[in-house]
Amino acid sequence: MTKYKIQKFPKSRIATLDICEIGKRKHHVTGLIELDISKSREKIRQYNRNSSTKISFTAWIINVICSTISKYETPSSYLKGKNKLIIFDDINVSIIVEKDINGQKVPIPLIIEKANEISIEAISIQINNAKNKQLTNNDIVLQKKADRLERIYYMLP
Repeated sequence: MTKYKIQKFPKSRIATLDICEIGKRKHHVTGLIELDISKSREKIRQYNRNSSTKISFTAWIINVICSTISKYETPSSYLKGKNKLIIFDDINVSIIVEKDINGQKVPIPLIIEKANEISIEAISIQINNAKNKQLTNNDIVLQKKADRLERIYYMLP
């Protein structure tokens, strides 16, 4: 079972939640940022040249995000009601792995459990194993013909 701790949410922050709820009803502007990752990519290339275990940029970025969340856990916590924060000890990361199935590119979800406790190499191995794993028709949900209720669901607005 996943371990977690419960913290009281500061009363001074409840007004912030109310403002956020009101803000959801207004128009908003999406921001776009640009980051220079050339030094990080170079360090990954150097590591891959000197090591038998190769790491990917995706594994590196997952590791960086998990280490940051471990240090600053409040923003990644779950708000229960208006006065309790649930902070999980484990960080599970969900990513999409692209696979080629019957000549068609298909997105397959992968959950990396306890990503905050494993190394970049272990994360990279999990991603590569998911890419290389042979899938059967039972593994792919949408391979079956949709029944009547599913077809109605897809037509809903």
